[in-house]
Amino acid sequence: MKSLTPDKKSISPFVVHKQQSYLYQMPSGSYPGPVNMLIGTVPTLPLIEFDPLHATENVDGTYTDTVYYNIRNMFYQSGSTFDAAGQIISASVLGRGYNLPNTGSIYVVSMTQTTYGEGILPGSFNLIDQGVQQSIIDDGLGHLFVSGSISVIGNIFYNLGLAIFGRTLNSGSFNQSGSIYIGQQDQLLIEFKATQTIYEHQYVCTMSPLEFNFSMNNSCISGSSNFGTGLPISSMMLTGSLVPYFTTIGLYDDYLQLLAIAKVPHPIRRTEETDQSIIIRFDI
Repeated sequence: MKSLTPDKKSISPFVVHKQQSYLYQMPSGSYPGPVNMLIGTVPTLPLIEFDPLHATENVDGTYTDTVYYNIRNMFYQSGSTFDAAGQIISASVLGRGYNLPNTGSIYVVSMTQTTYGEGILPGSFNLIDQGVQQSIIDDGLGHLFVSGSISVIGNIFYNLGLAIFGRTLNSGSFNQSGSIYIGQQDQLLIEFKATQTIYEHQYVCTMSPLEFNFSMNNSCISGSSNFGTGLPISSMMLTGSLVPYFTTIGLYDDYLQLLAIAKVPHPIRRTEETDQSIIIRFDI
């Protein structure tokens, strides 16, 4: 074995994105699932008078009234909202502000963190209502639009996996003045790119000509065969008649516990006169 000095080790982070695609069947999908559609209803009574015995529930057990209250208080209180980084900004950023409706209800598309990782890549969200072939997309700044329209219909919070937009029960056109009609039997295709930071570990394993130059094969130690040379194999190794090849490199911790194994695509001959370096990389 040989210890690696700090200059032979490095860890480099890099961000990757993975395309995600999920089907959601209205009205309740297949709860619990990677993507869920919740409804928030504008309460008709003050929250202090909320009665769970007579309140409407979502498929996950949440109440539509409290979903609306929570969304309003978290993102839209006093006309403010969160940006993609989770910071409060004005609701009228770039003239594309969005405020929750005062009447009616909203849709809340909730994606589990296992699907979006560290966040949804801005500009990658696409919700397609396959019943009418209409789609809702984001502009990369946290605003939602119906494809082909310039009017903001809602917001997406990339780091939380939440998309929020107005809802209407009036059948007819898909987009009705910023409120979206989705049929009770429509199937939704929800697409976005998840974000994850991966860390690349690199180790440079350098061997001098005097290191790792003897085979660990038992036949080389026992001298059980001489390949017709008249010399035991062990003597042939000592004289340089045979040069070992390597196929596997193991990485161990300070307690001699095997952590990783690297395999080369074909046996590599040990060099006899110069240093030989193998670069090992793996991602975590």
